[in-house]
Amino acid sequence: MTVATDRQIAANKANAQKSTGPKSTDGKATSARNATRHGLNTSPAWKDVLRWYRIILDDPEAVPDVMSSDEIEREALVLAEAEAVRERATRVEENYFVFPSEHSSLRKLSRYRRQSEARRRKALKNWITTAFEKNAKRTQSL
Repeated sequence: MTVATDRQIAANKANAQKSTGPKSTDGKATSARNATRHGLNTSPAWKDVLRWYRIILDDPEAVPDVMSSDEIEREALVLAEAEAVRERATRVEENYFVFPSEHSSLRKLSRYRRQSEARRRKALKNWITTAFEKNAKRTQSL
């Protein structure tokens, strides 16, 4: 690991000041609309999250409680949201071939799908780790 010199630090700070986003009113307005163009950054539909939550917990009657103190339930909800987002991103990407849009490029849609898959992998890893740790604690107490 190399340590940055004072000169490099100063250059980095000066460069960072140059990239602070749009300056004009039009530029700021355009930037503000970027995330709403295709709706992929919105929260997933609750019915989709609920469906995935029930699948993950293997309980057809389960209802998520965002205030739950149970780690398994919290991680299941995070994973359910990630699954719903990934499912939506994949569906939108697949629909692009059927209904090509002038507003979205396939490259952009693919980027959101890849991001959703990364979110899902992280949530799945946390779910597995939490479930394993809880099972290990239960086994130790027996």
